[in-house]
Amino acid sequence: MDDDPAAGYRYRDWAPLVGQSVAAELPGGERIELELAEANEFDGPGEQFSLVFRAQAGPPFLEQRSYPVGHPELGEVLLFLVPIDPRGDVGQVLEALINRPEG
Repeated sequence: MDDDPAAGYRYRDWAPLVGQSVAAELPGGERIELELAEANEFDGPGEQFSLVFRAQAGPPFLEQRSYPVGHPELGEVLLFLVPIDPRGDVGQVLEALINRPEG
């Protein structure tokens, strides 16, 4: 990742990674794999988009909170993940919303 403070928080950073795995770090330091299932861009002022992640079925289940999330091409960013399908049959589904001013 470059020295740009917005790097990792742009739709263009995430959209090419749909279908790939990222690693989320749990509070105790354990890392779990998440699949980036969707990246959805919204109209409006600034840059607005959502990221939808899918975890493997079964524990550990992630709680709503901020997690360091990393990918080899993106580096590591801090995302606030919210369970939107907490214990789905095919794995927990989580979402991060990014809403930032342009610039």
